[in-house]
Amino acid sequence: MTGPREPGAGEPSAYALLAAHARGAPDGRLAGYGAAGVLALGAGVAVGASWWWLLLLPVVSLGALGAWGIADRELAGGAGSVPAAGGRRRVLLLLRAAAVVVGTAAAVGAAMVFLAAALGRMIS
Repeated sequence: MTGPREPGAGEPSAYALLAAHARGAPDGRLAGYGAAGVLALGAGVAVGASWWWLLLLPVVSLGALGAWGIADRELAGGAGSVPAAGGRRRVLLLLRAAAVVVGTAAAVGAAMVFLAAALGRMIS
């Protein structure tokens, strides 16, 4: 007989699921994700303090997934190339870490905007 099972044991995290998706996605899809994120971030910066740019946060998060996937693939030596080493490896590791931070912040921001909109309608 085994002991009690820990809650969540064996279940992949959201990051693990997203990493699996990015690792299985074709290069073109990852590039499209990245391009969409850059365009959304650029539109948000161009608009400034207006509220509607907050609606672009999910697209920025998707773009970060594309950037993470491209950096991860290059680090692993995807498409038959040699795995990155030296300064290039450090840059790719930094890009991958930045993509995680930006993607998480954008996803949390998008969730907060959604909850604020939903709760505002319920409360009023």
